[in-house]
Order: sequence, then C-alpha cells, then structure tokens
Amino acid sequence: NREILAVLKEFDISPHNVMWHCFSGPEEYGRTLPHQGFILSVPSSAFSFERWNRATRLTPLDSLVTETDSYYQHPYKRGPINVPSNVRYSIAAIANSHKVSQKLVSEKTIENAKIFFKLDIAS
Repeated sequence: NREILAVLKEFDISPHNVMWHCFSGPEEYGRTLPHQGFILSVPSSAFSFERWNRATRLTPLDSLVTETDSYYQHPYKRGPINVPSNVRYSIAAIANSHKVSQKLVSEKTIENAKIFFKLDIAS
C-alpha cells in the first residue's frame, strides 16, 4: 500500500481519480485513505470475511462503492464463480459493518459511483 501511495504521489495522480479496488485493509487505511480523497470498493467476498468488516468499519459511507468484477471473489469462501448479482453481498457486508440498512448502503454506494465515474444518470 505504501508503494502504491508513493507511485501516485510521484506521478502527481489525484486521489479523487483513484479507486482502491477490492479494499481489504489495513484497518487504518479505511479511515485515512478517504480523508485523502480516495474511494474504496468492497467486494462481495467481504460478506464472509471479518477482516473486511474490520477494514471498512471506520470508512465513511461517502467513500465506499461495491463491486463484483473479481470472478474468484465469491461471497462464500469456496463458492462458484462470482456474478454481478452478488453485489447484494457487498451491500450486506457494508450495512453490517456500519450498522445501517442495506437500502441506505445501496442508495449511497450508487450515488458514490455516479460521482466517482462522473455519470449523469437517474437512479
């Protein structure tokens, strides 16, 4: 993680243009990266691993999005190939770690993705 931060700084890449894909920690990065402007994506496999709950617990909802593009990051540790519909497990993991509703997480992460990708679409 430190090497990545060093490269981004060396090439003067704005944190607002960087998504920390498949974020899994360390825990303090869940708090410090968003304060620098990074957005963090939570995979569906976060549903089955406590380390993801710990890693994202302190991350503001404004700095989180969901993802399922990693075919091996299935919500169950030794499950089948991952599919986009498993995004619901990412949402459930975030809701659990933040003690909020899945509806709120869904709405917020959609809004965060629209902002990050500069999408002008209705929800």
